[in-house]
This record gives sequence, C-alpha cells and structure tokens, in this order.
Amino acid sequence: MRDVLATLVALALLTLVVIVPLVALAPRAAPRTAAPSPAATSLEAQIGGRWLLYLGVGALVVAAAYFVKLAFESGWVTETMRVVIGGLTGALLPLRGRDVRRLVGPFLH
Repeated sequence: MRDVLATLVALALLTLVVIVPLVALAPRAAPRTAAPSPAATSLEAQIGGRWLLYLGVGALVVAAAYFVKLAFESGWVTETMRVVIGGLTGALLPLRGRDVRRLVGPFLH
C-alpha cells in the first residue's frame, strides 16, 4: 500500500512539472482582426471565460501542494523518494525553461 501511494505522489509531482506547463503553453488561436462584439467583451463574458479558469487552475495547484505536504508528513514518501523526486524535478526544469524561452522569446524583443 505504501509503495502504491508513493508512486501516486511521484506521478502527481511529475504531472505538475511536465503536463500542466505543456497545457498552459499550448498555442492559442490567432487573434481576430474584426472588432469584438460588445457581448464578447462584457464583464460577464470575462468572468465566465477567463476568471473562473484562473480560479480553477489556482485551486488545483493549491490542492496538489497540500496533497504533497500530506504525503511527506504522513511518511508515504521516504527520504530516498524525496531526493529522487527532487532530482527529476531539477532535471526537468531546464527543459521546460527551454520550451518556454522558445515559445515566449519572440515576444520579448
């Protein structure tokens, strides 16, 4: 049981490091050239379209952080597993940084 929980925690951490940034950096559709309609720029459309999305993503990040904290405090993740997770996370961060730089780089000049 303990190994299964440790594996789930490791997968959750890798998901946060790899998959969530990939989804966040996915290419978006090109902006429209026509003027947006008043209904599309209304406060209701903004709240329903983006604000709730950001709120939901924030809630998932906080929930994942509390789950990882619980896993560490409950002993589901051993010291060795913490080091391995940290090493994997540290190895993946430069790769993610390279991807972010490639995607955002043209907009910085």
